Amino acid sequence: MFGAAAVITDEAGRVLLGRSRVRGMWELPAGGVEPGESAVRAAVRELAEETGLIAREEDARLLTILRDEREDVVRLSAVVRVTAFSGTPGRPEPARFLRWEFHDLRTLATLGRIFAPSAHGLNAVWPGVLPGLPPVRAYTIASGGSAQAVPPASRSVASADIRVHHGSSGCRLPG
Repeated sequence: MFGAAAVITDEAGRVLLGRSRVRGMWELPAGGVEPGESAVRAAVRELAEETGLIAREEDARLLTILRDEREDVVRLSAVVRVTAFSGTPGRPEPARFLRWEFHDLRTLATLGRIFAPSAHGLNAVWPGVLPGLPPVRAYTIASGGSAQAVPPASRSVASADIRVHHGSSGCRLPG
C-alpha cells in the first residue's frame, strides 16, 4: 500500500486532524496514491476530497516516506507538508469523518487514539511530539530532492520519481 498524508497548520501553528467515523480515531488528511500520480499530487487531492481545503502542488513538499508493517501489510506513507491553502475545513465525506479540527501540538498526546500512519507522520514533522511510537523506517527527502533512509540506505531516489504505476500493487522506485 502506498499512501500520502497532508500535514497542514493554521496561522496559530495548530495541525489539522479529522475524527474518523470509520476508525474511531484522529488522522491526517490522507489516502492512496493513484496510478501515475505523484505523492505530492495525491496529498493535495486527498486534502481537497476529505476537507474541502484547496492547496497547490507548488505549496506542498514531500518530506519523508515512512515504511511500517502491520501483520501481513506493508505500508509506505509519504508525508507531505502543505504550507498554504485556502478555505475552511468542511465535511465533503460525512460518512468517513465526523469533523476536522486544528489541534495545538502540545495537546496531541492527550487526544486519544491517532491512526498509526498519521501519528508517525506527525512525529516525522515534529520529532517527539507523540512519544512512545513503535519504530518505522523513514526515507527522508534531502533538500536536493533525493530520499535517504534513516538509518542510511544504499541508494537515493529523486522524489519526483516516486509514483504508482499502472498494474502494480504498490509503488515502484526507479532503477
